Order: sequence, then C-alpha cells, then structure tokens
Amino acid sequence: MDEATLISAGSVTEVVMSLLLIVASVVAIGWLFSRMQGMRGPRGQIVKMVASQPLGSKERLVLVTIADKRLLLGVTATQIQTLLVLDGSDTELSSEETPAADSFRARLRQALGGMPQ
Repeated sequence: MDEATLISAGSVTEVVMSLLLIVASVVAIGWLFSRMQGMRGPRGQIVKMVASQPLGSKERLVLVTIADKRLLLGVTATQIQTLLVLDGSDTELSSEETPAADSFRARLRQALGGMPQ
C-alpha cells in the first residue's frame, strides 16, 4: 500500500475529536440560547397570559393582561374575538370568590356528609 491510502490512528483520532468538539459546541450553543430565552423576565412581556380554559378540541377562552387592562378572548382555529374588556380598576377575578364556586363547595360538603374544612 502506498502512503496516500494509509490512514494513521493519530489522524483518525484527530478527526473524531474534531467532530465531537463541533457537535458539543452546537449542543452547548442551543442549550445557552434556550436558557437565555427564559431570562428576559417580565419587563420584555407586553402581553401576559393569565389563564386559559379549553372549551373544545379547538376552542378556548384566554384571559390576557395588556398594560392595565385584562381581555377575555375567545380563540378558535380560525379567529380570535374579544369577549370582555376589564380596566385595571375592576376587581380581580377569582373562582374562589364567585357564588357558583361557593354553591358547588357547599353542595360537595353536603354530599360528602358535612366534612369540615
């Protein structure tokens, strides 16, 4: 065999190590990029999703905050529609404070035999 066709073990090791270094660099850059996305924090967020409730396979209600307003949006596969706009002066929405939740809680306690809180 002539020298051009012979590959030494040292050159194979060098090529393999170079390829491993390149692959490791790509993985490390991808990991750093994904970590940097989460470090933006709230100052970069103009629109913040507060809650989301699925209504069907492609429909949902979404509560978002923009500046000092809250918007209740109906979202389907083909459109987004504003259902309700709340100003910052409106009270906070809480499912625990609604009469329906209190009624359900009372009925559940009654069904379970009046268990204490």
